[in-house]
Amino acid sequence: MMRYRQKFSALITNKFQSCFCKQGPNILEANGFKSNQIFGCNLTLKQSYVTKIDEHVATYEEVAQSVNKPKKMIVDVRNQDEIKTTGQIPSSINIPLKNIQEVLESMSEAEFQKKYHRSKPSQSDELIFYCKSGKRATEATNVALKLGYSKSKKFLPGWDGWNEKS
Repeated sequence: MMRYRQKFSALITNKFQSCFCKQGPNILEANGFKSNQIFGCNLTLKQSYVTKIDEHVATYEEVAQSVNKPKKMIVDVRNQDEIKTTGQIPSSINIPLKNIQEVLESMSEAEFQKKYHRSKPSQSDELIFYCKSGKRATEATNVALKLGYSKSKKFLPGWDGWNEKS
């Protein structure tokens, strides 16, 4: 209980109770936003972290430029019923999320061509996955990346975002 009071007190006063000079770092400094040895205190601070920008996210402009490009495939991972009621991005093909791994991993070039009227993408081709709002597209992108399709991206605004701008 005492430890929780100290932490709460540190938040309120913005100083750490264990700092003997009472001029120790504030909460931000203690979480890595400045170096150690602040105000004469010998307090070792945590490292600050920089989040990595997700390079596997496609913008609206990228998707629009990918329409009808043979080396770029736009894949709608929604169910057929959803597509029938809303529509889909031009030149995209429909591979429901539940089938993505099987299609990319096991389907032959001839089967793919027959079913989707397009050449099966190679691992060096760019794939852009989308759904209604982004969740299933993220899952499909992760599956494709694990299978070696390193240029896979997700279009997070999904059909809703495309439909608003188009």
